[in-house]
Amino acid sequence: MTTGLLACGPMYALLYILANDAVAASRYGGYSRTDQAISELSATGAPTQRFLQWLVPVFTALMIGFGIGVWRSAGGRVGVRVLGALFVVFGVVGVAWLWFPMSNRDDIGAGAGDSSNDAGHLVLSLLSVMLIAACTVLAAVLWRSWFRWFTIVAAVVVLVAGAYTSRMVPMIQDGESTVWMGLIERVSIFGFFVWVAVLGLFLIARAPTALPTPSVVGPARS
Repeated sequence: MTTGLLACGPMYALLYILANDAVAASRYGGYSRTDQAISELSATGAPTQRFLQWLVPVFTALMIGFGIGVWRSAGGRVGVRVLGALFVVFGVVGVAWLWFPMSNRDDIGAGAGDSSNDAGHLVLSLLSVMLIAACTVLAAVLWRSWFRWFTIVAAVVVLVAGAYTSRMVPMIQDGESTVWMGLIERVSIFGFFVWVAVLGLFLIARAPTALPTPSVVGPARS
């Protein structure tokens, strides 16, 4: 069961990337993966909003399942249990995105966007960044193998790219073009989910292999 739950991490990463970039972005005419934010695929009025909204419960279930798998793999280590709990919180927070989609870019530029929705969207984005930072920092502390260095590099790339992307948000509000915003944001978000997938595989590989219980052979009878 633990291995199956840990596999939810790689499954989440693969499904998220395929659903957004392979399916939704292809169905959104004129959408630019290079210059537009990922959130615009689920923005109000977007032709792909309903499709991605239907997938939110799936994403939530996979992330919560992954968090439970991390918890179960702790082997008594409190830090690993805390890490699992953080992933569960990340999954629960994901449901809130349903109520706070960002406004359509054209509506924002024309001053017709829903300011309360956009404010909630930014708050959720900030909360997600805090959870990502907490997960990666804790993981880097917990393990000393190659995974620690992989985590450090991934965290730096994810957080730096995320910070750069956040600086371009006001440009959407001002109706300006956001060249390279989509590409840089994808480095940040997809980078985190790739790290989640590697963490899941890392923990699966470290899981003890169940050995068959030796049979008890009684004394030979004459």
